[in-house]
Amino acid sequence: MIKIDEYWKTVTEHLDAGRLDEAHALLRKMLESYPDNDLSVCANGLYHMATGDVAEARALFEKAAEINPENLDARIYSALAARKPRTPEAYARCRDELLNVLAIFPGAATSHPRSNFILKVTAECCDEV
Repeated sequence: MIKIDEYWKTVTEHLDAGRLDEAHALLRKMLESYPDNDLSVCANGLYHMATGDVAEARALFEKAAEINPENLDARIYSALAARKPRTPEAYARCRDELLNVLAIFPGAATSHPRSNFILKVTAECCDEV
């Protein structure tokens, strides 16, 4: 059986490269093997973001955060999904959610692998409001 971390890494690599069919095929296997795992649910959310289904993606990110409140990625992706459509209200929602993430996980601004990205997007959302 493939480990959940291996699924996550490969699915996200496919999504980052725009290989949606490959990501979807592997994601189905991931969800079959780990249906209630926060990483599976979060990966499913990333797939829905990539296909343009923002509402479903956001619901999945929120579900992943409910399954595992320590899943920082799910919270960040949910906040990023909140900025769609790109209106001042959506940017305000994104900003508020990212600031909330930083309040809950104060180390995220410095220790998360994508800490620079988190701060950049938070600043962009603040600029757009």
